[in-house]
Amino acid sequence: MTTETRTAAAGPSRTAPVADPLEQKTLHIFVSRALQKILREAPKKYTELRKACIEVIEELKAVGDGQLPAEADLAAPSPTGPTPSAAQLQQAAAGAEAAAAVEAEEGGAGAEAAAILSPAPSGREPATPSFSSPDHDADPDGTAAAAARMALDDVAPVPGTDRYFVPLRLACESKLPRIMEVSLHCIQKIIAYGYVRGKVAGEKPFVDVVMETICSCKDEEDKEVQLQIVQAVNTAVTSAVTAVHDTTLLLAVKTCFYIYLVSKNGTIQKTANATLTQMLDVVFARLESPGASSMAQKDAFLVFRSLCKLSMKPLPEPLPADDSIELRSKLLSLQLLYSIIASSGERFRGGEKFVWAIRQYLCLSLLKNGVSPIPAILQLSLDIFVTLIKYFKAHLKSEIGVFFSNILLRILESSNSSGPQKRLTIQALRVLVAEPQLMVDLFLNYDCDLEGKGIFTSMCDGLSRLTLTLQALSETTEQDAQLKQLALETLVAIADSMVAWERDVKAEGAGAAVTPVGQRPPSIADSSSVSMVGPEPSPVHRGGGEAAGEAGQSPGGGEAGGEVTAVVASRESVDFEAMFHRKHEVHEGVIKFNMKPKRGIRYLREVCGLEDTPQAVARFLRETDGLDKRAVGDYLGEGEDFCKQVLYAYVDSIDFANLTFDQALRRFLTHFWLPGEAQKIDRMMEKFAERYCSQNEGVFANADTAYVLAYSLIMLNTDAHSSQIKKKMTQQEFVNMNRGINDSGDLPTPFLESLYQAITTNEIKIKEMMEHERRAAAASSDAARTSRSKLFNLESAIMVKESQELFKAKARKRAVYHSSRNVEHARPMFEACWCALLASWSTIMEERYDDAVPVELVALVMRGFANAVHIAAEFGMATERDAFVTMLAKYTYLDSGKTMGGRNIEAFKTILSLALTDGDHLGGAWAQVLKCLSEFQRLHMIGTGAKTDASIFFPAARAGANGAAGLPPPGAPGLVSPPSGRLTARQQSILIQPARVRNSSKDAEVEAVNSATMVDSVDVVAIDRIFSGSAQLNADAIVEFVTHLCAVSREELDAAGDPQVYSLQKIVEVAYYNMSRVRLVWARIWEVLSEFFAEVGQHPNLSIAMYAVDSLRQLATKFLEREELLNYQFQREFLKPFQDLMGAAKSVEVRDLILVCLGHMVQSRARSIRSGWSSLFGVLSLAAADPLSSVAKAGFDLARDTVREHFALIGDHHAEGVSCIAGYLRQRPHVDIALSAAHCLADYAKLLHAAAAADGATGAAAGGAAGGAAGGEPAPAGGEGGGGSPAPLDLGPAERLWWPLLESLAEAVGTHPKPAVRAAALSALFGCADVELAPGGALHSPLGVRAFGELVLPIFAAAPSESGPPLTAHQAAWVDETGVPALSALERSFCAQHSLLAPLCEDVIALLARCLQQPHHATLSQVAAESLLQLVRETGATFSQETWARVCAELKSCFDASAGEAYDGAPPPPADGVAASPLLREVSAKVEAEAPEGSGPHELQVLLLSTVYQLLQSMYPSMKLADVEGLLNCMHAMYDKASRTLQAALDGEAAPPPAELGEAVHLRLEAMSYYLQVLFSLHDKLEPAAQAGTPKRGAPPPPLGSAGHVQLIAAAAEYRLVSFCLHVLRDYLRLRERSVGGADGAARELCATALAEMTPNVVTLLQGLLAFSGPQFGKHLPAFYPLLADLIHCESPQIAAVLRELFAQRVAPHLQAEAS
Repeated sequence: MTTETRTAAAGPSRTAPVADPLEQKTLHIFVSRALQKILREAPKKYTELRKACIEVIEELKAVGDGQLPAEADLAAPSPTGPTPSAAQLQQAAAGAEAAAAVEAEEGGAGAEAAAILSPAPSGREPATPSFSSPDHDADPDGTAAAAARMALDDVAPVPGTDRYFVPLRLACESKLPRIMEVSLHCIQKIIAYGYVRGKVAGEKPFVDVVMETICSCKDEEDKEVQLQIVQAVNTAVTSAVTAVHDTTLLLAVKTCFYIYLVSKNGTIQKTANATLTQMLDVVFARLESPGASSMAQKDAFLVFRSLCKLSMKPLPEPLPADDSIELRSKLLSLQLLYSIIASSGERFRGGEKFVWAIRQYLCLSLLKNGVSPIPAILQLSLDIFVTLIKYFKAHLKSEIGVFFSNILLRILESSNSSGPQKRLTIQALRVLVAEPQLMVDLFLNYDCDLEGKGIFTSMCDGLSRLTLTLQALSETTEQDAQLKQLALETLVAIADSMVAWERDVKAEGAGAAVTPVGQRPPSIADSSSVSMVGPEPSPVHRGGGEAAGEAGQSPGGGEAGGEVTAVVASRESVDFEAMFHRKHEVHEGVIKFNMKPKRGIRYLREVCGLEDTPQAVARFLRETDGLDKRAVGDYLGEGEDFCKQVLYAYVDSIDFANLTFDQALRRFLTHFWLPGEAQKIDRMMEKFAERYCSQNEGVFANADTAYVLAYSLIMLNTDAHSSQIKKKMTQQEFVNMNRGINDSGDLPTPFLESLYQAITTNEIKIKEMMEHERRAAAASSDAARTSRSKLFNLESAIMVKESQELFKAKARKRAVYHSSRNVEHARPMFEACWCALLASWSTIMEERYDDAVPVELVALVMRGFANAVHIAAEFGMATERDAFVTMLAKYTYLDSGKTMGGRNIEAFKTILSLALTDGDHLGGAWAQVLKCLSEFQRLHMIGTGAKTDASIFFPAARAGANGAAGLPPPGAPGLVSPPSGRLTARQQSILIQPARVRNSSKDAEVEAVNSATMVDSVDVVAIDRIFSGSAQLNADAIVEFVTHLCAVSREELDAAGDPQVYSLQKIVEVAYYNMSRVRLVWARIWEVLSEFFAEVGQHPNLSIAMYAVDSLRQLATKFLEREELLNYQFQREFLKPFQDLMGAAKSVEVRDLILVCLGHMVQSRARSIRSGWSSLFGVLSLAAADPLSSVAKAGFDLARDTVREHFALIGDHHAEGVSCIAGYLRQRPHVDIALSAAHCLADYAKLLHAAAAADGATGAAAGGAAGGAAGGEPAPAGGEGGGGSPAPLDLGPAERLWWPLLESLAEAVGTHPKPAVRAAALSALFGCADVELAPGGALHSPLGVRAFGELVLPIFAAAPSESGPPLTAHQAAWVDETGVPALSALERSFCAQHSLLAPLCEDVIALLARCLQQPHHATLSQVAAESLLQLVRETGATFSQETWARVCAELKSCFDASAGEAYDGAPPPPADGVAASPLLREVSAKVEAEAPEGSGPHELQVLLLSTVYQLLQSMYPSMKLADVEGLLNCMHAMYDKASRTLQAALDGEAAPPPAELGEAVHLRLEAMSYYLQVLFSLHDKLEPAAQAGTPKRGAPPPPLGSAGHVQLIAAAAEYRLVSFCLHVLRDYLRLRERSVGGADGAARELCATALAEMTPNVVTLLQGLLAFSGPQFGKHLPAFYPLLADLIHCESPQIAAVLRELFAQRVAPHLQAEAS
């Protein structure tokens, strides 16, 4: 700023004033009239006064030409100034009580008041800060503020004002009340009209001269004068033109203050008080005005500091009277300070100078006045403190913590504080906790601060102890009751504030926001904090003024803290809950340390993260509050290396520099209690001596001197202050004891004597010892008020001193203040206080006499309980929530046998209210709530005279009997529950205290009284709203609600003495109300309810069980009204309890009722059923296994009717339907039902096939109507309880339908004991197979092949086998009745669909071969042979070479098993190397090993020959040569086996039984016949031109069925035929020879028989030779001719005839041709 600018800003230069005529005239009339009055009143001896008045009057007359202006022409007051406040003050005073007569002033009152208002002479005080404009941006160098001040001072005065003021000043000095009153009145008007301005001679502001004149009159006792002084001062201070600042302002304030103190008139006192208040309002309003000057700041600071000093003035002892000046002065100063703080603005609250002043002055004042025994002082101090917390908490974090912990809480805890002190303290706390945000901030900043004391927790604990204590708290019992009630109200207010804060934050929006104080954040998503940065350098700049020369000093006596800077810390989240728990863990560690130091340190390391270093442990021992000094001393004295290192670090952390030796020792021993062991003391003193000598060099020669001297001082301390030592050590003895210890030299005697005096006069103590002594003294004192007040005075002095020390210590630490809007912080808050709340509120409810507790107090406690439950429930604090609800339930007395009173009714109403308002979060507490409702209902029924449930459902219970009504005997479980040790997780989590057994008549009387009380006091509608309102509960809450309601219902039904169904009825209602919930939520609800209904449905009381089933039916019918979407399973789950009950219920009536209920649902809700079909068929499947015919018949009828009438509605659940019907087919007891089930399955299959045909797509019905996969996981085959095996897991939807159908039918065919059922099942099975295996059927797919192989073929697993034991009667009957028809049906079905079932051909052939081979049942073998031939005939053309190989292998195995080995070994394997199946090889080997040669059924062997013959006759073109030769080998082997048997008999080598020999002879002939026939048949196919033999080596074989292949077989047959014919002829000739004479009689007879039977075959052979072609005959004639010639001698005419023809037709022509 340039010089010109500064000059311009300073205002106009001083020139001659230019007078305003009207203004001058106004001034003249004021002055002249006042002076005229003064002249009239002034005695003549006041010559100087009279002279001055005359001179001014004459001058005024000269100026105004002797004419004074009229009253109407007076100039109005300056528009820049306020309206004179005298009228306002007069009006305020007039509204007060009539002023008391002015009493005679007691001597010395004015001097006493002056002494009070004089500056305190104590010590050095902080220097006054220098002030500058706060608007630094607009006026950075303060020029504008200085210019404004100069402009105000340089305003031109009204001409002559200073001269006119002289007589007025003299009048004020006259001490004449009447004259002084007139003068002061005139001065007040002059000031009010703005005429006091500018400066007077000597450059002193005119207003200062005027103010000094006014204030000099303060000693006048006249009330009118005092009133005029107050008016004038107020006008001057509040004027905007008259600049009253700095010391003049203080003078004005002190004057009013003085008048207030010395005046005996009530009006004057009130006026002075009001004037002070108005002046302070103006001063601090100027501070808050925009662009406030530095002078305004300084004025406010000076006034504030002066009032603080006034408030710190100590009161004399004994305490003064209530009207004493000292007391009134303190009270007024505190009132004004409170007014300033309460009405302060942002600049005062945020200005660092004022915050510094509050720290330095006001906080010290509060410390001193906060322990005052005078209630008025304490009340004002607490009001100021509360206001400071509200507005300055961010700046005074440390101070607030100290005041709370060292003043307020100690007043509550002290046994010496008076009742009014406790009352006022609690009231202050009540005000604080009424601010929700403030209470949360206190918790976060102190209880979550690891280094601070938990204010919130300590406050709650202290208040709780007040309510619980049995000791006297005050002087009277009435006061004690008031204190306890007030403490109780405060605790309830804490809960109120927590709830209010939680709801307010949630209303703002969920999030965690820690915001700067004084503003609301735009977003609460981040965390921030207000940081008070320290240590604080002093903000004061030493300068002039009243405080010039005062040195900066803190309230505690040390150097002042530095500049207070409020900054917003970085936005990062602060985990307050973790900090709170960490602090709690540290507290636990301190407790453990105090009990066992080493264990405590280990805990602190492991849990609290204490560093495992000596320095860290030493710092912990020094800085942690709450440590037992004895434990610290014991730990430091331990001899372990680590403990020694801790001791060294501990001592090194203590500063002994510049301290005398006894001072150093005192400081050292202040921190811990010296242990008793000499070794521990030795180590401590050794380290102390070393540390002291290192910091104070030159005091001692070496450390040994300090070590010895320290020991001596400890001994002296014990000797001088121990009451047990009678003879004390003298000073000389002490000096003598310490001679020669300073490196063999003596210490100075004065030095030792000074140490002796210091120790003997001032004992070395630690703080804990002093506290212990103080408490002991308090305990030993009587309870008189005087003693208690004195003790509290001593205690309060210690409290103030400790607080000042803490102020000093904390001033150097950084303090970060947090203000949070994160709702989660309410959780640790409640965790910290819930025990205290519960304990204190419980005292009211446990009061013995109900009348002793006021109704209002009970309502208050109930509100507290409700709030506590709300907080705990909102934040999921289950333990805390359940504790409060449990106590509430206890206090209802519903189940206690005690008479209920108003408190108990209120407790019950509170529970109802909680259920309605906080039901979403009650969780496990619902158990207690619902238990109370159950008990209430019982009492309500008694009170209203209604029939009890026991009389309805348990009539025997009321009569004291059991059994008749189904009531279980005492001790027996009522509901069916899981075995012990196998409770479900839900049942384990629900623990309800069993109901008290009520037996005595006294209980009945109490219940009658209680019931009447409840009926009159409780609204039943509210209870109904709990259940109807359950629909508004959230998902988790409704599940909890239902779970616990079921648990309560279980308890009701199990009650041996007085069972109820109230909760069971409510369960049905709740289910009805909540049925419209989201499906997933309803599924969770129904999971609980279904389990419950399944239990209740098994209740031993039939009425209860049937009631439960009928309730379940109603719910199910209602639920089925809701349409279920595709792929959902809600209906299935809903109806599952029916299924569970059907399987578990032992009562026939219950099972019948279940079926009736399901039938009703099917009839009425069939179109709505979707997934419910699954459970319905499950129930019906269980009914199928019921041993009672009535239940099974009802179940089958319902199942059959459902399938017939609602086939199209069953949809995706046909699989379950089939399994259900199959269950009825499987059951054994009820044959008629099984037979009907077989027919029903056949009809079911037809319906499915018709549906598939209607759909027009293959498998549409199976996949769409029967899939079961579309609707979720299908039921297993056979249904639950159906007894069938499950369908293979790899089957698809269609397969899951048809598999159980076919399986059940096949199972019935194979295993059912009744022929009719087997026949019906057989018909249905193959009827279904024939239809569905055909093209277009559901089984015309790989499924059909698999089902045929795995279900149909195993039917014959029970069929007999050749190697098996003989058939039992039952097996034989099965074969006759079922096996034979089944085998034929099997063959027909296979042949009909052989193209589809081709993969099973070998299995079918093996089955037929097994049946053909078995020797036990001829009919079965015959049918098997026919079936095999039919199968080969119809399907052989499609056989592959492998198939034929397998067929041949099977047949060969049959021959092997029946005929044994051919020649010397088994028949040669097939040419293609295909071997028989392992099973057939095993059977063959077994037969060969066990059966004798030639044994076996003759018919079977002939049947085998016939079968092979027919097979070769018809199918040889399709067979490979090796297969044909293999079968021929088998036939030849059978012939050869029989021939050898016959030969052995002829040769005498064996003697078989006649029957066996006859069979061998016959078999030989049959084999020969079939063999010859097949060979001749094959040979006939040989063309004459074809080459005999096999193809050339290396050439590929001709294709099967080709002419070459046929010729190849024919050629092979020709070779065999020729060889066999030669063999037969030779054998015939041998037998003829032996029959003629080569054998004995028996052999001859056998030969004759064999020849007779062999003759037809020989004839056939010769006829076949006759049919040979020419080349063939000629080729083989040489071999046959000799044998033919021998046959000529045969006696058989048939042979002879053929021979003749043969020789004639073939031999002769051939010989002739050869000859030619």
